[in-house]
Amino acid sequence: MILRPSGYIDYIRQHKQPSPRTIETYERTLRTIGIKEVDTEEMESVWQVLLEGMSNRDANGKSRFGYVDVERFISILSAWAKKNDSKARLDKRLTYNKLRDTIRLIKSKINRQAYSDDELETIFKHVRRETFAYNGLYHLCLLLLYSGMRVGGAYNIKWEDVSKIDGYPQVVTFPAVSKGQQYWAICRRDVIDYIKANSRGSSTIIYHDELNTTRFDMLYRKQMLRALSKAWIETDNHSVFHSFRKTFAQKLLTNPDIEPKSISYQYLMGHVPKDTTAIKFYVLPNSIKIPYDLVRRCAHVYSNSELMRMSIGLEEKEVRE
Repeated sequence: MILRPSGYIDYIRQHKQPSPRTIETYERTLRTIGIKEVDTEEMESVWQVLLEGMSNRDANGKSRFGYVDVERFISILSAWAKKNDSKARLDKRLTYNKLRDTIRLIKSKINRQAYSDDELETIFKHVRRETFAYNGLYHLCLLLLYSGMRVGGAYNIKWEDVSKIDGYPQVVTFPAVSKGQQYWAICRRDVIDYIKANSRGSSTIIYHDELNTTRFDMLYRKQMLRALSKAWIETDNHSVFHSFRKTFAQKLLTNPDIEPKSISYQYLMGHVPKDTTAIKFYVLPNSIKIPYDLVRRCAHVYSNSELMRMSIGLEEKEVRE
């Protein structure tokens, strides 16, 4: 059976009453993929075209299209094939499985680029409108950008755990988790104050409603993907939350006194040293141990980086629910 993917767009426009945004997204996908006709008996050649389009990169390191375009194209093709013949089943078998596995591999090894300042401005503009759960998504993006932590590390950080750092009044520290290990993250004090002023009574920095870490990640990732979609920011070169971490590292390295291999930089990025024998720990009033000397060194590095000078995400008032 010969299929023209564009026929599916004509069909849903006449019978399904989709939004103009849906039509525009589908049309952009077909233009990007560039496949006009498909022979359902020769699907292996289609998978090959899709694989080549994702794998081959130009001089700037960009592929013709990404896995999001491919997944959307396959969805369009499958729906149109089923509509034309209720018994039709695309020959997915081994060839499709290889494509799917390749897509997953590309996803797992995605080039997680930092967000540019312009992208950050656009992201916060759209995230600000996602007023889900005490503006939790907006606060999460702020925290990830200005602390560099992984999204899972933002789960269940309580206000009572936030501590001042002697000699560095502009920053604070609090315990977070990075790949199963606890460390003390550093963040600008005005960012934490901003989140607290808008948290409306939440006991944790980021609202989580008794979710576990996995559900916390999934919930906010879904909200973030929706915001990025509305902002028309492609995720092919970004991992939606990890790219905040890449941006943090980029801004941190504007301090000429820090080296990527230094213990201060590594600790700020949540890489806990395996050998802690040379690190002195202190016990806080709440009985939590903290490597205070190391934290002060990290605070010094942080305070002299571009992170202290930028105001992205802090300029405007938030949308109220």
